[in-house]
Amino acid sequence: VNGVAATNLTYSTQGNVDATVADTILLTPGNIIAPGAEFSITWTSNRGAGANSSKKIGISDVLVAIPTPPVLASASASSITSTTATLNGSVTSDGYSAITERGFVYAPTSTNSNPLINGTGVIKEVDGAVTTGPLTKALTGLTASTGYSLKAYATNNLGTTYSTVATFSTTAPGLSYDTWNDAIANQAANLDFDGDGLSNGAEFFMGTAGNAFTVNPGISGGTVTWPRASGTLISTFKVEVSSTLTNWTDASVTYPGSVSAPNGGPVTFTLPISRPPSLFIRLNVTP
Repeated sequence: VNGVAATNLTYSTQGNVDATVADTILLTPGNIIAPGAEFSITWTSNRGAGANSSKKIGISDVLVAIPTPPVLASASASSITSTTATLNGSVTSDGYSAITERGFVYAPTSTNSNPLINGTGVIKEVDGAVTTGPLTKALTGLTASTGYSLKAYATNNLGTTYSTVATFSTTAPGLSYDTWNDAIANQAANLDFDGDGLSNGAEFFMGTAGNAFTVNPGISGGTVTWPRASGTLISTFKVEVSSTLTNWTDASVTYPGSVSAPNGGPVTFTLPISRPPSLFIRLNVTP
C-alpha cells in the first residue's frame, strides 16, 4: 500500500492450496495518506515456470483507519481505607498505534484537582502492561481523611490520552489495638483482662471497654447479631460456620450474601435456607 509491503499477505499458487490471509499496515508519519486522497493497493504474483500455477486472487475487507491517541474508559477507586486504595481503569482502544505506556496519575484534590503527568503534586503510577484492557494499581501510604483526584492514562506515538477525572476520599484514621490496649487492657489480644469470658481482641473489635455486653450474640428472626459500637477500628474479622465443630469455613464464601457488617456497626449473619441440620457459627476477630 503506497509502497509499504504487507508481508503477511503471502499465498501459494500451487493447485489445491487455498488460504485466506490478512495483514495490517501502519504507515509511518512520512508516508501518511492525506484525508480525501487516493491510494493504491498493488498485488503481484510470481507464478513460477511450472504448469497449473495460475490462481484467482481476491482482495476484500480493506479497512482504512487513521491512527489516533488511545481511548480510555472512566477511572475509579475501590477498597478504600484510611491509607490505601485500589485504582481501576481500562484502555478500550490503542488508536491503531501500539501502546507504549499506561497507568494512573493522582494527587490530593486540594493540591491538584485535574492531575496530569508532571503536574503540581501529581504522582504517576505506571501499570507496566502495554496492551488494551483493564488496569489496576494498589496504592499505599495515602493520607487519612483526604480527598484525591485521579485519572487513568495511556500513551502511543500519537500522544497521551487521559480518562475523565474521578475522585475518592480516604477514611478517618482508625484506632489500633495497640493504642486501645495501652489504655484499657495492657495484655495480649487472646487474654481476658476483665474476666468476662471475652478476649481482649474481641472486646476491642466490639468497640467497648468490656463490660457493656455479654459473650453470646443476639439471635432474632433467623439472624445472628454481634454487637459492635460505632467507630473506625483497625481490625479484620470473619464469620465462620461448621457442621462438626472441627472444620470451620468462611461464611461469606460458603453462604454468599449471608454476612453483613456496616462500617463501625454490628456484624450480622443470616441463616441460609439450605443448611445442615446443625450449624455452628462463630466470629473470628484479628485485631
